[in-house]
Amino acid sequence: MEYYIDPEPDRLDESAQLPNTHVIAPDDSVWSITRRYNQSGSAWREMYEIPQNTLIIGSDPTLRNVVGEILVIPNSWLEG
Repeated sequence: MEYYIDPEPDRLDESAQLPNTHVIAPDDSVWSITRRYNQSGSAWREMYEIPQNTLIIGSDPTLRNVVGEILVIPNSWLEG
């Protein structure tokens, strides 16, 4: 599985968002983002294990403290 990890994710804004990324909104959670792209919230661990995402999500799956940050979505979730 391949991922694109931007070395400077803070420099991106939502209008410049890469196709395999997601800007965290106030009502997002790890489960809701996973369900949006993968149709199954139970696949959240695959997204969490991407190094950039692990750093952003940390131990808070509610994402309350990281609104505006950018998560990488696994490419396999976007193929279709």
